[in-house]
Amino acid sequence: MGNTGKISLRVVFLAALVSAFVCISAADASNQPTLDSLPDVPGWTGSATQLTSLNSAEKEEGQMLERSYRKNGTLQTVTVVLLEGPGTRWLTFPEEAIDATDGPFGTGATYRTLKVRGKEAVLENHPIQGKALAIKLDTSVTLTIEMSGDEALLLEFAHEIIELTGF
Repeated sequence: MGNTGKISLRVVFLAALVSAFVCISAADASNQPTLDSLPDVPGWTGSATQLTSLNSAEKEEGQMLERSYRKNGTLQTVTVVLLEGPGTRWLTFPEEAIDATDGPFGTGATYRTLKVRGKEAVLENHPIQGKALAIKLDTSVTLTIEMSGDEALLLEFAHEIIELTGF
């Protein structure tokens, strides 16, 4: 009988430990952004989020989420792509400030580094294709936003979607 009491006590202790771990894990998970879809953005109508797994021959390397948005009452559109996972860590951002063009043989594109909501970012402004903003949200999460419209609108949209994704 003495042994049964010790086993019962161990089982109760183990169950309490597992419950505490599950609660802590659930609390941590609720603080992490969900990366299975891109959020609705007020004032914009969004298409369905397209989810693509990024796989190498050996393992899953991450995922790519893509969604298009149209500003309500206008023809202005934006395309958003979020790359997430260990296979996307090759995407890097310059360590120093950049404000440059694509050179004498280019098409007139300009590039500059900036911060968006405190995150490192690079803005490309192409006279034909429009603007592309790449933002490093985390070590293995990059958000790109492409738009042909006004830079102020692009940055406003970027601030909004970063807040809504929880980064």
